[in-house]
Amino acid sequence: MKKLTLLLIIALIVVLSFSVFFTGCKTQTAAATTAAAVATAAAETTASTAAYNLIEDGFLTLGVAEDPPGSMWVSDSKLTGFAGDIWTEIAKRMGLKIKASQVVWDSLVPSIVAKKVDSDAVGMWSTLERSKSVDFTIPHGYEARAIQQLKGTKYDTIDSLKGLTVASVVGNAEVPDYEAAGAKINLFKTPILAIQDVINGNSVAAVVGEILFAYETTKTPELKEKMYQLTVKGDAGGALAFAIRKDNKGLLDAVNKVMEAMWIDGTMDKIYNDWGMSDYAFRRLPGTIPWVSPSCNSYVHSQYSYNEDGSIK
Repeated sequence: MKKLTLLLIIALIVVLSFSVFFTGCKTQTAAATTAAAVATAAAETTASTAAYNLIEDGFLTLGVAEDPPGSMWVSDSKLTGFAGDIWTEIAKRMGLKIKASQVVWDSLVPSIVAKKVDSDAVGMWSTLERSKSVDFTIPHGYEARAIQQLKGTKYDTIDSLKGLTVASVVGNAEVPDYEAAGAKINLFKTPILAIQDVINGNSVAAVVGEILFAYETTKTPELKEKMYQLTVKGDAGGALAFAIRKDNKGLLDAVNKVMEAMWIDGTMDKIYNDWGMSDYAFRRLPGTIPWVSPSCNSYVHSQYSYNEDGSIK
């Protein structure tokens, strides 16, 4: 009996030894498989992001200027504002991280050209002048041209400001048109300073952007009591788009495809709604707006048709 018991114990030890051996092999095999999968995924990601020609692999480096509600500075790893939210979603869908860099407005395009940033995270008009230096994505929004002014005045055309002083921001794309009409321009680093110049009586009106002024009046009730804005008669306004280096077609095409999908699945609408911009005038896909660059026009929404309010049929 003792001998049988001893044999059973030996057999059990042998079985356990084999079990441990095979379990260890399986664990090692699983670990090796997992490591291989991770390495493959990393290689695929590197290969795909290499086509984007990014300043830093794995990161979208974006220039941020104080342009509420398009963009406001938070940190070098987080964006806010409607342009910031759009880029955050783009980065997520492309498998990239965000790296933000503070840039003054008039240095945004030069910073892109100089490869200091990959693109901008602001509400920038895609003008013909800017398109000489950079390419633009498909539009992510639209903004009418407007003149901000004290209540009791009525400046609703560019020519109505001939010979008068207008406050604006350095780098504003609208400034040359007002200068050509004979207006004197006071330039400031931020929109708020330009608006304050009108309140102080140094300028009769400001040109800081329809969207920005509408947003600021919701944040500053006293501003709404003193000033309002009029849309410029007979002017189409401008398409809002992101600027990308001309030698970076890989990134331009990739971002365009993601933005196209965001228009279709309603993400763009949700972002603008979250920022209180439910009026379709802000999101109407311009199509015939003359300031969209040729590169942008080469990637149009031709495969879709739209209602007059800009929504997809």
